Amino acid sequence: MQAIIHHYYPLLAAFSSMLTAQVIKHLLFLITGNLKINTKNLLTAGGMPSTHSALVSGLTLSVALSQGLSSTPFAICLVFSCIVLYDATGIRQAVAKQAAILNRLTPGEEKKLSEFIGHTPQEAGAGVCVGLIIATLLYFV
Repeated sequence: MQAIIHHYYPLLAAFSSMLTAQVIKHLLFLITGNLKINTKNLLTAGGMPSTHSALVSGLTLSVALSQGLSSTPFAICLVFSCIVLYDATGIRQAVAKQAAILNRLTPGEEKKLSEFIGHTPQEAGAGVCVGLIIATLLYFV
């Protein structure tokens, strides 16, 4: 089992981080009453913590731990993570705000745009923490 985890460590760290963040997000939605139990809700974008941030931070730390900070794969992962975090907190957050404005301007019978798209810096930061914790835990398994 340890050999399998070690061999696929970056992949396992990334997807375990994403899955953990998604489960945490769903539990928080259920606790606050924002969502009902629904398999579609397990795949929603937006919310606390960011699954995108968890996935890329888990991947980046796992590559750093397994390949080293001076490796090319780590550099690629770090740049990729920065792009994803910028997109999640910047561009997608702006799209969510624009969707909210458009939804207020359209008649009630029109199909509403999703306002649950981007992340606040706190949501992205929480996702990063989840990714770092999961990648660290798996590294020491």
